[in-house]
Amino acid sequence: MQYRFTQTILHSPRGYLTLTEEELKKRLPLPDGLFTSCLRILQSLDPAGIGAASLKDCLKLQLQRSHQLTPLLEELIENHLPEIGNKNTSRICQSLKIPKKEILSALQLIRNLNPVPLEGMFETDVTYIIPDVIIKFTPAGHEITLNDGWVASYSMSDYYVRMMQSTTDESVKKYFQTKYTRCRLLFYNIERRRQTLYNLTDAICHYQHDYLKNQGPLFPMTLADIAKEIGVHPSTISRSIKNKYLQTSHMTLSFKDLFQRPFPKTGKKISKDSLKKELYHLIQSENTCHPYSDAKLTEILSSQFGRTFSRRLIQKYRTELHILNSYERCK
Repeated sequence: MQYRFTQTILHSPRGYLTLTEEELKKRLPLPDGLFTSCLRILQSLDPAGIGAASLKDCLKLQLQRSHQLTPLLEELIENHLPEIGNKNTSRICQSLKIPKKEILSALQLIRNLNPVPLEGMFETDVTYIIPDVIIKFTPAGHEITLNDGWVASYSMSDYYVRMMQSTTDESVKKYFQTKYTRCRLLFYNIERRRQTLYNLTDAICHYQHDYLKNQGPLFPMTLADIAKEIGVHPSTISRSIKNKYLQTSHMTLSFKDLFQRPFPKTGKKISKDSLKKELYHLIQSENTCHPYSDAKLTEILSSQFGRTFSRRLIQKYRTELHILNSYERCK
């Protein structure tokens, strides 16, 4: 009975309790107290928060498990989740009349909780990336391998070729010649695409040598740059890299991710990736008691890269890196 009850609850993809005791009693003849007993067992299992009736209950269960649930945290969860989600810290402080520093530590604790206890635990659709190209760096340079050995080999049947050559029926001969020409064209196009992929990978290795060896930031590079390097049209590069992946000894990534335009009007070639990495390192090395404001970060990075960045851009990249603002980073 307990197993069947637990199985019914776990049908919720989030791990929340989806049935009330009254609803369940309409399906099963439960003795008094069994629902509460089973629920207590369920909520004691991992992951913490499973069996909760709502998001609020889920968060409180996790805090109870770690013995961290305080009256302040309970008040925040019960009455201020919308403000927490909108990062409206000032409104919470005004409502509770509590210093902001005290509120921030409580909010950080809530944000570290998991609102979906079963997320990802029962997913069955798994996608595995098979790299199209493998690069191996050696003391002499780099080696490029097109990873298509798993594709079945292709060739024309000698039997039909001999039939085309020996037949005296003109209609049959014309039919075979048409198919033969199409096959030859198909083989030519396949080999040309393989060669284009090899050539563009070789050109990318020269452009992004340090990045692919995990020794430097991503260098600005456009489709036109590689197209000019290997003597094709940019649209050819675009088609060749579509949905294709590159593997090195350090990472597997999409070809598309390697292409970034440089920032305009600058004496140096600066990519978004290099700016993000420098922003991240600046914040990691800052004085946590006096963290950099977005304005200060903008000033430092503008001076460092020799061009003027907008504060809005730096704030956008900081958000994309999932880094809090200076007030919330202050310890």
